[in-house]
Amino acid sequence: MRTTIWDVAVVGAGMAGLVCGRSLQAAGYRVLVLEKSKGFGGRIATRRLHDTRADHGTPYLTTEDSLADLIDTLTEQGCLHPWPRQHYRLSATGELTIAPAPKVAIAPSGINSVGKFLAEGLTVYRQQRVVALAPTEHQTWQLSCDGPQSAELLGDQSLELEARAVILAIPAPQALPLIHTVSPASAALDHLAAALDTVVYDPCLTVMAGYRRDRPAPPGKNPDENIDGGWTIKSIEHPTLRWIGLDSSKRTVSASSAAGPSVVVIHSSPAFAAQNFDAPNLHLIGAELVSAAAESVPALANPDWAQVHRWRYAFAQQPYTHTRPYLISTEPLPLFCCGDWCQGATVGAALQSGLATADAFKRHINISNRQ
Repeated sequence: MRTTIWDVAVVGAGMAGLVCGRSLQAAGYRVLVLEKSKGFGGRIATRRLHDTRADHGTPYLTTEDSLADLIDTLTEQGCLHPWPRQHYRLSATGELTIAPAPKVAIAPSGINSVGKFLAEGLTVYRQQRVVALAPTEHQTWQLSCDGPQSAELLGDQSLELEARAVILAIPAPQALPLIHTVSPASAALDHLAAALDTVVYDPCLTVMAGYRRDRPAPPGKNPDENIDGGWTIKSIEHPTLRWIGLDSSKRTVSASSAAGPSVVVIHSSPAFAAQNFDAPNLHLIGAELVSAAAESVPALANPDWAQVHRWRYAFAQQPYTHTRPYLISTEPLPLFCCGDWCQGATVGAALQSGLATADAFKRHINISNRQ
């Protein structure tokens, strides 16, 4: 089998990797995206379970300036809708107070539809974890992958992947070990690795809980009010909880069909996640989170089912704050790093980092003599 030499291999199919890959492909580069999981979007994730679905990562897109164009495009296509809801603040001691609800956009079919949209037209090899990078004598990067050999890779494409440049669009703690696989190292790579090493992430534990009875609502909230029963709760002070939302209220934009079984998503606080992240019994940890939520919203007690998900790299608690939202090394070969950990911890930060990386690639990297 012949080896295809790509102009650029983008490692990671989250927001940063997908928008970067789309921009470069639109500019005429041959782009390959490698993703270790089955889906697109990173934390813009939706899980199917119990004949329904739940957005167990990023719950919505905020209408901040950096996301305005994307939200407008997806809204025009019917993928995104506004989410009218009641919003509450949760105090450190569990008291709820009504607060202004920021304008957000949600996807009735699941927030992962955003990642699917961005991946359209890109060549993406999923379930391919990149484990090593090595420069070749042909002035290309060789990428070693650990993943199932899917049928699409066993056609005229070889699993021996090569690219003239690499973009690591993954969390900084995942990019750092890949940098250390490069031999021989260079002063530029050492500088890049030192910058990656400054980034610190907070973890998160997420519970998806299902209720067959009527929609559970916070105290004083009538689920039959004219906002489809939607509600969210946010806290920066509570020792156990960070965010709670009635996820099932996003699955329809029609009040007439909003009744029925409910799904609530609960995100832990960083401190709780750090303390319990490697607990051997996630079921018990999930029950503890549900119990904490039920102290403020009694209707959340005793769900009919619950699942827990670990997010090891949930939020960049200490991001990279250089003047540019990406890292670059040209020795021994072109290599970029980008992601939401560049100057922020939001979806908007990831989008800006991916687009800025693509622009820098076009300005500084001359890829010629394509085969």
